[in-house]
Amino acid sequence: MINSKKIQSMKIIFVLFLIVLPWSLIDTDKSAEAKFIDDSTVGYYQTNTCQISLSEVILKNINNNKVRYTLDNYSSISCFGKINGLDKSGDGYKVGVGTNILVSFLYQSILWLTFFSFIPKTRHTLFKSRFLSFSTLCIFVGLHLHGEQDFYKVGSRNFDIDFSLSNYFLLRMGVKPGGCSGLSYEMFFDTEKSENDFTEQYGDVAIVVDNQSVDHIRGATLDYKEGLNETGFSIDNPNVSRTCGCGNSFS
Repeated sequence: MINSKKIQSMKIIFVLFLIVLPWSLIDTDKSAEAKFIDDSTVGYYQTNTCQISLSEVILKNINNNKVRYTLDNYSSISCFGKINGLDKSGDGYKVGVGTNILVSFLYQSILWLTFFSFIPKTRHTLFKSRFLSFSTLCIFVGLHLHGEQDFYKVGSRNFDIDFSLSNYFLLRMGVKPGGCSGLSYEMFFDTEKSENDFTEQYGDVAIVVDNQSVDHIRGATLDYKEGLNETGFSIDNPNVSRTCGCGNSFS
């Protein structure tokens, strides 16, 4: 039977393996290799993206004080831990390291679970004060929410941690070319909006209109009907001069 000391040693080796491995993966069929970073190799790294691992570049530039490494959370999974770009910034060089928010989440989860496994399970520490235990729990929950928000905001510009139904109901309304009269309405549920969109809030539902469509439907009334003859959204638009029999196309 394996004793506890050997198990702890195996865990330490596993943690070191987790820390080093993602940044040291090397493609066996690659043609590019790490080079010392200076003005002459900027184009080389820009051409050979996602082929050279971070550890190779660090070892090659261990005495290069002009290099600064930055993480790029928008890279593909295959580019994780590899160099995906190099730019000259002032007197130094900015090296982009490919990361991916999904892989990072999985990687950090495994790493933290391994760290927690080092806590002895035979010892039980109890708080004598209920207030102290409750306060400690609240602090950990607050730190968790704050950390998760910062983590996901890096990978998603539209991340919102607020608890509100308006986060989930975003009705986009617009006008597109087509139909028998030249223009037709389009309406669908969306999860994103841009800075140029016009937004109106009606209860828990936000209606979003793009800036190219807003002039065509300015002053229009949106209604929802449910009956024997008609079921669905209906639009009463004062800007319409001519419509088709279908009711969906206008000019």
